[in-house]
Amino acid sequence: MLFNNFFSRPYLGQQILLIFLLLGIVSGVFLGLTPDAALDDQRGTASGNNLEIAPVLNSMTKPIVISDNTPSFFLALSYLVNDRVKFQLFRDGDVESWRQKLNLKELAQNYSNIVVAHPEEDFVNFLNEQYPIRTKKLAGPLIEIKLQ
Repeated sequence: MLFNNFFSRPYLGQQILLIFLLLGIVSGVFLGLTPDAALDDQRGTASGNNLEIAPVLNSMTKPIVISDNTPSFFLALSYLVNDRVKFQLFRDGDVESWRQKLNLKELAQNYSNIVVAHPEEDFVNFLNEQYPIRTKKLAGPLIEIKLQ
């Protein structure tokens, strides 16, 4: 009799709702107590570096950021930088595209700073082979390049 009353149809919805509510509270407590489960801890990711990169780019007069890395890295960064910061992104490993579309001499004339962000090794090697450049390490995965 007690069993029938506890799981009777009018109270079943309330009991299911109570179970979900309790599971949510317990889950929230465990996430809050576990330091490596923090969803906002992005220190080792590109998004985590954006908070370090953005002020450096914003301090420049008219910079352009070039990279062959994933465009999603730069989507979040674009919301943190001023409108005067421009981006030129290339496909990873597409050397022919780099030759056709990348003109550092023209970029140097039109922009105050040329910055390579999250560079892959093959992209940096390409730049060194094609142009006489000097590199300067800036914040995080940011390298400023100047033509010699």
